Amino acid sequence: MSMKPYPLKFAPVFKPTIWGGDRIARFKGMELSRADIGESWEISAMEGSESVLGNGCYAGATLPELAGRFGAELIGTKVSARFGNRFPLLIKFLDANQDLSLQVHPNEQLARRRHNASGKSEMWYVVDCRPGTRIYAGFSRSLTPKRFRRLVDENNLLPSLGCYDSCPGDVYYLAAGTIHGIGAGNFLVEIQESSDITYRVSDYGRKGADGKPRELHVDQAIEALDFWPNPGIRHTPRPDTDAELVCCPYFNVCRLMVDGSREMDMSGESFMALVCIAGSGSVDTPGCDAVAISQGETVLVPASLPRFTLTGRMTLLTATL
Repeated sequence: MSMKPYPLKFAPVFKPTIWGGDRIARFKGMELSRADIGESWEISAMEGSESVLGNGCYAGATLPELAGRFGAELIGTKVSARFGNRFPLLIKFLDANQDLSLQVHPNEQLARRRHNASGKSEMWYVVDCRPGTRIYAGFSRSLTPKRFRRLVDENNLLPSLGCYDSCPGDVYYLAAGTIHGIGAGNFLVEIQESSDITYRVSDYGRKGADGKPRELHVDQAIEALDFWPNPGIRHTPRPDTDAELVCCPYFNVCRLMVDGSREMDMSGESFMALVCIAGSGSVDTPGCDAVAISQGETVLVPASLPRFTLTGRMTLLTATL
C-alpha cells in the first residue's frame, strides 16, 4: 500500500533533567506542569521515546511504525538504501538552565562494537543565550590519554578545552569523539544521529535525583575521544539569510528564511524536517489541508511528496540526508 504523502506533525516528547528549566515551554507558547524540562524530542525513532503523529489519516502512529510501513516513501530512496526502514535522525530543542556535563559520544565503529547501536555525531544551532554564556567543545591543545586522565582526576580539565562565548546564530558541528559541554544559559536546536549513547567525563561533582554523584565513564570516554584540537568546530553564518549550516555524512542542515511564500521541490531521495525557530506560517501541499507551523514546532515532509509551499514569515532549520 502506497503512502498518502502530506506534512507530518508529531507530538513532542518532553525530557525532565536535573539541568533543565522552563524555557522550552515558553518558547513553544505552552504551559507545562514542571519547570525542569531539559529537552523536547521533536522527531524521534528512539525506543521508548518514539514520536507519535498528531495529524492526518495516519494520526496515532509512531514514527518507527510509519517508517516500517512505508519505507522509502517516507524516508527517501537514498536514506532507505543506507538505513533500511530505520529513521536515522533525532531532532531536539535543548534548554541548558544549568551546566551540562562534559561528555563524549562514540563513533560508528565503537558504538557497533560496544552497544550494537549507531554512533552519535551532532550539530547545535544556538537559538538564544543569556549574557556570558559559554560552550566547551574540543581540545585547545593535544593531550595523551594519560595526561587526560590525570586532568580529570585533578578536576582540572576545563583549561584544556576549547571555550566559546555563545551568540545566537552560532553553529557547532561535533563529530563523534569530540568532547563537549553546554554551559548554563544556552538554548539550542540539536540535530544528531539517532543514538543516545553518552560517556560522561565530568559532572562538576553534581548529584542525581538519588542524592548520589552521577556515574562517570572515563575509561569508555578515553577510547572514544579525539585528543587533537579542532579549530573548525564553530562557525557563525551571516545573519538573516539563507545559509548552509552543516553538510556531513550524517545530516545536511540549512537555515531558510521565509517572507511570503517559497516553493520547495523534493527529489524523493530524502525526507525533509522543518524546525521553526522564529515566526509562523504553514506548509501547503496540493490536495491536502495546510499544516500550520510556528516557533518551537517541527514538521516532517515525506520524501514522496513531490513539492510543497512554505507560506508566512518565519525562520526554519531544514534537515535532510
